[in-house]
Amino acid sequence: MKRVDGKRGPIPKKRMRLKDWVRREIVRGSYPPGSRLPDRDWFMREFATTRQLVTQAFAELQSEGFVRAVRGHGTRVVDVLPFANRYLLLVKGAELDAGSHLCAPALAEAAKVVEGTRGVSFEVRGLVDAPPESDDYAAMLARVRRHHYAGVFTQQVTKGHDLDVVSNVDDVPCAFMGRRNELTQGSRAVELEGYTDFTGRVLGLHLESCRDAGKGSVAIFKQLPVSRDPGSFEAMAQKVAAFGLRLVPNGYHAVAMDKWDEPVFRQLVRLFLASDAGRDAEAIVLTDDNFLKPFAEELKAALGRSAGKRYFITCLGNAPLLPRTDLPVCFHGVDWTATLSAFVDYSEACRATGRPHAAPSVVLF
Repeated sequence: MKRVDGKRGPIPKKRMRLKDWVRREIVRGSYPPGSRLPDRDWFMREFATTRQLVTQAFAELQSEGFVRAVRGHGTRVVDVLPFANRYLLLVKGAELDAGSHLCAPALAEAAKVVEGTRGVSFEVRGLVDAPPESDDYAAMLARVRRHHYAGVFTQQVTKGHDLDVVSNVDDVPCAFMGRRNELTQGSRAVELEGYTDFTGRVLGLHLESCRDAGKGSVAIFKQLPVSRDPGSFEAMAQKVAAFGLRLVPNGYHAVAMDKWDEPVFRQLVRLFLASDAGRDAEAIVLTDDNFLKPFAEELKAALGRSAGKRYFITCLGNAPLLPRTDLPVCFHGVDWTATLSAFVDYSEACRATGRPHAAPSVVLF
């Protein structure tokens, strides 16, 4: 793969290997802040390279903020490492609001809150919409590998047809939402298991609320990628029945979209409201916060002032940016402020061990 972090072509392997080694040992605590690194002769012997290349490598490490030259005392690790309290937040899409998806803006708002309460900073970027072999993709991973950040949080771990988005982030704490992808490599890749198991834990919260509200029949609108198996009506009906509820006939709508398409969803809602399923259901479960606004508008267009009394509505919500509606709605979903704050705690714990293998491999947020 072409190196993209050199100004004039590929960076010599020996210099890259030396720099990577020094960064890694500093990050792992072999050379703590303020400590002295071996002299140039030691690096020349260990890496079988020239004094010129060693000097160039250390000059670049100094410009990156990892080391400082002290006259008469050699090269020392800086007192405050350059990635301290700096985090990378990767959101879905090239733009923050790509596809009118509400999760990405909610994550960005949560990052602002955490910045104010924890004294950290988040760099918010769109996921690189490029194949893994491209220069743009390599540049993103290079920044992570060079330890520009104390940790990386990414909205999802796969793009399109199960291509890796974050992989092999050497010794950098990383968390993601999305299904566990066995192809994803990394020293510490953790997933939000409580969130990603929607048909288990989160769907259960919605159904519990419907049951507690005294409702007996329910319809479900569930968004999923077009490549994902939606599951059968019978399987979903069994899940609903476990909560003492009935899934109305033709009341399970698996809305397969790779990108949010509001006109398509509105047409589906109109058909539902005019059907026996719409008349039979007492409760509605919306598994995506993008669903709420068009559903509420179509419901009011069909029923007028009585719309707010027709159904008990539950909706997935991404706090702190919940969708606004004048209908009574019960939200279940993710408090991203608490999640990102927990991720900061996790990253700090990983960095504090000085031993990457000792850090937890899975964290439940």
